[in-house]
Amino acid sequence: MYIFLDCETTGLMPDTHEIIEIAMIVCDSKLKVIGSHIYKVRPECIQAADRDALAINGYTESRWVKALSQFEAAQVIRDLLHLYKRHIIVAHNPIFDLSFVQNLFKKWGLETHIPNPIVDTRAVALQTFAPFGMGRTSMSRICFFLQWPKPTHQAEADAVLCLKIMRASKRSYLNNAVRLLISRACDMLQINYSLM
Repeated sequence: MYIFLDCETTGLMPDTHEIIEIAMIVCDSKLKVIGSHIYKVRPECIQAADRDALAINGYTESRWVKALSQFEAAQVIRDLLHLYKRHIIVAHNPIFDLSFVQNLFKKWGLETHIPNPIVDTRAVALQTFAPFGMGRTSMSRICFFLQWPKPTHQAEADAVLCLKIMRASKRSYLNNAVRLLISRACDMLQINYSLM
């Protein structure tokens, strides 16, 4: 069971900037989506926001008028993480996202420990696709390599990209396992695998 997580923020520094959007897409062990939780979160310290980050995330006051408060977001996220405490959190650079979540919890006096196992899609992509020539693991580079549309820097879309990376990786692992079995069988039979 998995939670594909992405946060959009008002900047890069968890101690200064805030979460303004979060997506948690819940999947079963076969990577089938069984639930999704997407929330816009109203910033409280907009004056500290990085203007470039706001532009990238598409933030406007009018689009965030029905957003959760930071306090409401902390409670909702904490409740969801408790509900899915046995799920593996999958994110692209999860340290970034989880540091913002933990700082949000800390600000409102909530327990900051997140016990879930964590998977970084950068490592998954590197392990899976490096043998095929992929070098860097930014979301943009992975999308370019796999010929997917560019990331939009929207929480839901980026969480879905993490899910797509895991699915593509799973298919690649299966294909590589079959190739390895064929290669070993050819070695045992002294057949030149490159001719097949």
